[in-house]
Amino acid sequence: MCEVKGARNGKAKTRKFEVGSPKDANWQEKTILMIGETGTGKSTLVDGLANFILGVTWNDNFRFTIVNLEEEEQQKIKNQALSQTEWITCYTIHPQNGSRLPYTINIIDTPGFGDTRGIERDQEIVEQIRELFSAKPPMGVLYIDAVCFLLKAPDARLTPIQSYIFQSIMSLFGNDIESNICSLITFADGMDPPVFAALDESGLPFGERFTFNNSGLFAKNTDLSQTCLSPMFWDMGLVSFRKFFKHIDTLATKSLQLTSDVLYERCRLEATIRNLQPKLDVGLNKINELKAEIRFFEDNKSIIADNKDFTYVVKTTKHVKRDLPRGRHVTNCTHCNFTCHENCAYANDADKINCSAMSNGFCRICPENCIWNIHANTPYIFEFLLVEELKTYAEKKHKYEEASGKLLTQEQVLEKMVEELDEMVDTIEDMMIIVRNCNTRLGKIALRPNPLSMVEHIDLMIENEKLQKKMGWYERVQTLYRFRKRAQVADEAEMFHKEAQNLGVTGKRRRDKRTVFQRFRDLFGF
Repeated sequence: MCEVKGARNGKAKTRKFEVGSPKDANWQEKTILMIGETGTGKSTLVDGLANFILGVTWNDNFRFTIVNLEEEEQQKIKNQALSQTEWITCYTIHPQNGSRLPYTINIIDTPGFGDTRGIERDQEIVEQIRELFSAKPPMGVLYIDAVCFLLKAPDARLTPIQSYIFQSIMSLFGNDIESNICSLITFADGMDPPVFAALDESGLPFGERFTFNNSGLFAKNTDLSQTCLSPMFWDMGLVSFRKFFKHIDTLATKSLQLTSDVLYERCRLEATIRNLQPKLDVGLNKINELKAEIRFFEDNKSIIADNKDFTYVVKTTKHVKRDLPRGRHVTNCTHCNFTCHENCAYANDADKINCSAMSNGFCRICPENCIWNIHANTPYIFEFLLVEELKTYAEKKHKYEEASGKLLTQEQVLEKMVEELDEMVDTIEDMMIIVRNCNTRLGKIALRPNPLSMVEHIDLMIENEKLQKKMGWYERVQTLYRFRKRAQVADEAEMFHKEAQNLGVTGKRRRDKRTVFQRFRDLFGF
């Protein structure tokens, strides 16, 4: 077995190994993707598949081990709470003398979801899969024959975390992949496993089911006692592998184009929501500030006129740079000062045209959809932070007077505040149009909605973490609360627009020509 050096993507942590070589360029091949929770025996099953494909029998005095761990992965072997696998690895097995399959098989082994590092680690795996499906060969994958979910036979019900894992993975794919999904049940004992009932109850499309027990794979095959069960488990494995590949032969190979579209829409949606959240926070604070100032100015015109140093606290957003750890690459627009791709595989700016944020040479993410070559890899990302600032009425008045070039009355100062809010209403409305369009498109093409967009599902996960209190639970709960806030962005945007409309602020595109005081008096009866 040798590594295909041109297929290694060190940033995305994807790679490829080959066993043997194809007989010709048109040799038939099939590709299966293995996905599962940490601890489901995925790597062992990959070795089992390899031994079946290569024609190994029980009586042979050798077994093949193809799962190849990087040095960083080998250090995790003793920690069962962490996924040993950090890299996505494609094992390409070409037919050999004695092989049981007449075609090349690509087995894509992925890191285990749901380990103690929590949802942020799971999102990194999602990004790895997105990079794999977005890249061109040899680094990428264009077609798939089967998406295989691994589950443990004894699991009588899916926990909230397991449900999240499977829905998260399904949400990555186009809906044309549903017929290519199947379930591989590990640690089976020959009886109908309890997990079957859990799959039925879930309502998720787990497809055809195949049971495996790999405990006999590396067991000794000489000097066996009469009670040894290893030969039985080996025979069970042969039957299961034959059934599995017979099923694979009936499936139509699917292009990953629709899945790539799903992954792009999700990337665009997440980038928009990430930048929308702080704007909503500031917008709602600005509305409250405007309400309070209008009422205060109405009641205290003479006091403010006499006291130019009158101070007040406001919440504003600051566009800041957050430093990244070494070795992590991003795609930032140098014109918009906007992070278009937070975890990019391309470190060289000359290669940014290949970044998944780009389409036909232009960015699909930044506000002005700028050309690719004004995007760069920097050691930081752009973020919006909500901060409190102490201001004086005189400072505000001076700022607006400088901009307008003339002295302003108190009422004109408030009008300038309303103009700022009008701009904010328009900006948030534009961003919500992107959010709605992405969600509409995903509703049409995605296999399943993202569970991290559903508040009820996140609440279940939070309660489950609080109940079990496994190592690192508090940090995972805090991360879940951040995702919960993201999931509520549509509700917050609706609240913002209602509050703005109640104040008579509708955006510059639909600006009410009455003065802010006239609108306020009409609304509140002054």
